[in-house]
Amino acid sequence: MTYHQIQQGSVQEAYGTIMGYIYHSPFSENPLIHGYAGMLSAYLAEKDNTRRSQSFVRSSQSMDPYGNADDEPSDSQAPIQRNVSEAIKHFEKACALDNSNDMFTRCMVELLFKSGQRDEAITLMEEFCKKNPTNPTIQHMLFSTLYAEFPNDHSKWIDHAKQCARLDPACDLESIIQPIVQHYEMVISKQVASESVPTRLEILRLLATRIDYGASEMWVWEKTVETLMHIKKKPSVSDADAEIWKDRLSWWSSFLFLRLPTPSTLNLSNEEDKLLVLKLICARYIYPVDYVKFPASQILFRSSSKKELKGLLKPHEFWLKRIEEEALNSDDA
Repeated sequence: MTYHQIQQGSVQEAYGTIMGYIYHSPFSENPLIHGYAGMLSAYLAEKDNTRRSQSFVRSSQSMDPYGNADDEPSDSQAPIQRNVSEAIKHFEKACALDNSNDMFTRCMVELLFKSGQRDEAITLMEEFCKKNPTNPTIQHMLFSTLYAEFPNDHSKWIDHAKQCARLDPACDLESIIQPIVQHYEMVISKQVASESVPTRLEILRLLATRIDYGASEMWVWEKTVETLMHIKKKPSVSDADAEIWKDRLSWWSSFLFLRLPTPSTLNLSNEEDKLLVLKLICARYIYPVDYVKFPASQILFRSSSKKELKGLLKPHEFWLKRIEEEALNSDDA
């Protein structure tokens, strides 16, 4: 009955139908009944608000030359406020009966924000996340809210951002991964070089995981190469990243590097060519011995005379020299 009424556009009647059951057992203990009642009530509030706004516009357009409206709308928001209040009550009951339902929790959070109850909305999200630590939906909602409010106060949101990345390895790069990396970079800026390695390894783990799940954006590879360079520069910790690649060496080679294109010329103003070079530099760090097995590896040597490419490779020359020295020492032995 309710479904049919909604299909016919009779939402008010549908809400009335649900209300006829909601206080009677066994329906009174069904979180879905209360949640759907909340959604219908929220819809009615939004519909009333839209109607009121449209009425105000029409009234403004029909003013006479003296500024008097021909048909002024009622300023009363009582029906809207009543529906919002009822919706919140329904969602509260639904969440009390089932504290794992993120759909109703999300609806309630949005209503609380719209009605100016910001602190209550934050508290609701925090409590939900504590009870449902593996739910990514509300965790992301909480992080996004705190990050938007306090972008420069990392303590407010960094733990939530990290949890979002753990729960969803394929999470959005710009809204989640970049803020985490920016946080780590801020930490590094306050550390001496010897203390920064563990923090750089955290960046590398984060980026490697995102690459596992298909990230191919320029920024990801630039940061990966930059982080590898800083770790590998110090011989005493140049193997600190070995654990990160332990389970990736076998499949990253075929997944990322063996099938790289081999263009006859490189144009680094072309994003595809620059991305290719960044991937090859990354491969040079991760596969110091097997690097030559990648068909595209010869591109760097063949094109290294180009001034533009030399500039891109220069910060990484130390690694190439170190590999060559180790190879020579090995041959001498």
